[in-house]
Parts: sequence; structure tokens; C-alpha cells
Amino acid sequence: MATAVVPLKMFGDSEFSLSGDYLVYWRDFAFSKGVSASTLLEGSGIPVNMLLNPPDRIAHANMYPVSVNLLNVLGDCYQTAVELGQFLEERKHGLLGLAVQGANNLLDASKILVQYILTRTSVQNVEVVPSEQYYRLRFQNNAEHKFESAPEVMVLYELSTLVSIEAILRRMLEGHILSGASRMNFTVPAPELVPDYLSHSDSVIMFEQPFMELCIPVSWMELPFQAADEELGQAATKLCESELRNLQPKDIVERLLDKIQQVEGAKPSLEEMAAEMFMSASTLQRRLKDQGMTYQKIKSVARLRQAQNLLVNSNIPLDDIASTLGFSDASNFSKSFKTWTGLTPIAFRNQHNECLPPS
Repeated sequence: MATAVVPLKMFGDSEFSLSGDYLVYWRDFAFSKGVSASTLLEGSGIPVNMLLNPPDRIAHANMYPVSVNLLNVLGDCYQTAVELGQFLEERKHGLLGLAVQGANNLLDASKILVQYILTRTSVQNVEVVPSEQYYRLRFQNNAEHKFESAPEVMVLYELSTLVSIEAILRRMLEGHILSGASRMNFTVPAPELVPDYLSHSDSVIMFEQPFMELCIPVSWMELPFQAADEELGQAATKLCESELRNLQPKDIVERLLDKIQQVEGAKPSLEEMAAEMFMSASTLQRRLKDQGMTYQKIKSVARLRQAQNLLVNSNIPLDDIASTLGFSDASNFSKSFKTWTGLTPIAFRNQHNECLPPS
């Protein structure tokens, strides 16, 4: 049986988002460093109560100021990034981390990471680039994401990501005698003072490289994991698959139609629907105008689809259909339906029933 797709709760007006887990991670890390909630969230648009009840997804544009605020308080971006990476390693990167750790070996784990990275972030892509010596996990910005990050934030992102993933990888390979050394390639400049964690790392550390990469020796890729929980990993993978389907880009018009068709009675106003989608009414109007649509047209299409579905797939009286669609009475519904289709609701229902095969 296929896993049901549960609608995701999204905060922020952005095509690019992160898992809401990261708001929790940033919260807990900040609190461990004595950074207050108000300081952490300043200028982000994120309400304080969201730290207690985070959304499933959060817009990158809203999370970015959180990282800036964290660095403004803690200072040294390289040391902060390493400490955040160690903190993230303990939390294993949510469902995707569980799915990866339920794999049989690093080769399978890398395939899971590539396939489901979107469930963690739509800002970055990851690909596996094999070579004679390494399997390179290469992280790159989504080509459509034009957001320019401050250099300090790039340090925070690159170091915390690779430090955490490399630590998880080594834990999964405990018990094996490893030949060769992994390598962490960062695109950011080398610091004046390299954090102790990196200075004493078993991995080769390189800065100012063309790509952000975790390079894993080929000989490590098929070593079996010592404590892989396959059942838990498979369950996590199924949930990642469900979330991935729900995250596939959907046209704004179709998203609105889906939402409006779920509402019985009077349809939501433009302002109400914009608020539900975490954007301003003017932004929603602009995005619809770009596609040659208006909100009023979309409401009419949604009503028509609902009406056709109820007429074809039920025996509900016209008065009840009219009420469900937000019309004052069956007469007004019939007039609107005939304007839409050229047929009265009764004629449309009869025409469809005549086409049905005998039961």
C-alpha cells in the first residue's frame, strides 16, 4: 500500500525552503550558547512561538537571518560552524539521516542522500562524482536559487554540513580498519586559525577548492555497516518518498485550485488564501498575473470542478450542491453552471449518466 501524502505546513513566501527541523536545531544550539530567542529571530519574520511548534518547511529567506544573528553573537564563524556541525551530527539530520543510516553500505547510503536531499533543502543539490580514488559527494547551489549569502554564512553552512556528515559516516563504519583518508573540500577561504577539531581530524582538510565536497575513498564504499537498522531505515525511506512527492514543484494556479476545492461553502478571499500560503495578497496577485490569471477566475474554475464532481459522482440534490459551493440557492447555482458549461446542472448530470455503462 502506498504511503499517504500528508500536506506540509510551510512558513514563508519562497520557492526555496528547508526542513523545519533546522529551526529546532538552530534553536537548541543557540540556547546552548546563551543566545536568546528574541536575538536569534530578530529580522527573520519568524514568531517566537514557532520555536515551540515549528512548521514542516521554512523558507530559506526566513532562516537566513537566523544564521546571521547567530554569527553576530558568537563571532568566529569557523569555530561556530565546527561546533554546529558536531551538534548536527548528534541529531542525525532527521528522516533522511535515519534513511541513510539504515542502508547496507556507503554506496547505498549515497544513493539515498542524492535521491532525497530535497526533503532537507531545496537550496542545494548533491551529486555523486566517482573517480579512481574517491567517491565525491558534491554539494552545489540550486541553479535557480539566486540568493547571495554573506561569506560568514557560507562558512557556517559548508563546515557544519561536511563536519556533521563526515562524523556520521565514520560512526557507521566503526569496527572497520579504514585504508586511506577521507577529504573535506571547502570553497570558502582558509581561516587564520584553523579550529582544533579540523586540525586533528582524520580527514584531509582543503580550503578554496572549486567545489564543496566530501571525498570518500573508493575502498570504503561497500564496507557493510556494523549496526544498520534496516527496518527503521526502510520506514524512514518510505516517509522521505512521501515527503518528496509532496515537495514536487506545483504550479501556483493548481495549488490554489487544490486548496479552494477543499473548502465547502463560501470560498476564501484573496487575503485569506494569501495568508494561508504565507505570502502577501499583493505577492499572490502578482504571481497570478504573471500566469495570466486572476483569483476570481481561479475561484470560478474551482467551483466548476467541484460542481462537476458532485453532479457526476453523487446523487446530492441541487440545493445541497449549491450550499456546498457557497451559492445562495439552487437557482443562482444553475445560472452560473449554465454560463460555465452551456448546460443546466440537471442536463449535465443526465448527459453523464447516459454515458455510464450499465451496472
